[in-house]
Amino acid sequence: CSWNKSSTQFAVASQEGAVYVWDVRSQNVLSRFQSQQYPHGNGACRSVKFSHVGAVDLLVFTEHMSFFHVVDARHYNEHQVVQTRSTRDRNITGVAFSPDCSKLAVGLEMTCCIYDVDTSLRRSFADGALI
Repeated sequence: CSWNKSSTQFAVASQEGAVYVWDVRSQNVLSRFQSQQYPHGNGACRSVKFSHVGAVDLLVFTEHMSFFHVVDARHYNEHQVVQTRSTRDRNITGVAFSPDCSKLAVGLEMTCCIYDVDTSLRRSFADGALI
């Protein structure tokens, strides 16, 4: 699980392929996201992280293989699904933002993919693209 930067919300990834975002104050689910590959075996959600710096309010979660998701954590209404740059399906082993949240690292079995987070596009979520 992961806490947002104000510690008022947390996200939990599940083996069943769902990510839930909870509001601590009301104890209600704010949003739910489903993996791209659910209900197939590769659809389990593995890692979930909130960004923690400045004006970048993002939630990222990974699937068991090949895909990760970038969510606008201001209202949870914009969502981008990205397939890793690997030439074949690989287990995703983890995800992390750089300290300034300008980059996103996605760990795979034999490599790590680094993505630039376009913070200017994030303000409008133009064409659903951040990465």
